[in-house]
Amino acid sequence: QTRGLLRALVVGLDLIAIVLGTYLSHKCWVWWRPHLDRILQVSWLELWPANPFIPSGIVLLACWFLTLRQGGLYDPARMTSSTRLAMGITRSGAIMFLIVMLLQFLLPNRTYSRFLIIAYCTITTTTIFVARLLFFRVQSRLPR
Repeated sequence: QTRGLLRALVVGLDLIAIVLGTYLSHKCWVWWRPHLDRILQVSWLELWPANPFIPSGIVLLACWFLTLRQGGLYDPARMTSSTRLAMGITRSGAIMFLIVMLLQFLLPNRTYSRFLIIAYCTITTTTIFVARLLFFRVQSRLPR
């Protein structure tokens, strides 16, 4: 029962980290290309459905959960050290980058923003790692 609760908390935390990573990626992208905010007026919420800038955020969210699950990062017994977390999340981030590149290759007439793709993959990987690290640091300090 405790294991299931811990897994549910980690899934919720990952959801928050991915949404935050998407928001920060958009802000970084707009900062890098200020004309996007003035001319196109792209909102970060427009990154979730199908769009011309990056593959659908909903599809990417599902891919994140799949890669994290396949990497064993929802098994509390395997998440024992920050080194294991870093290795697993980095591996999942690299797989996500490959998935995004594959989607860009397979979808006809799509040329996604390279900067946004790189920002998305690095920032979401970092936010997931930091969120997980903070969560497990707090959890280790709680009485058992």
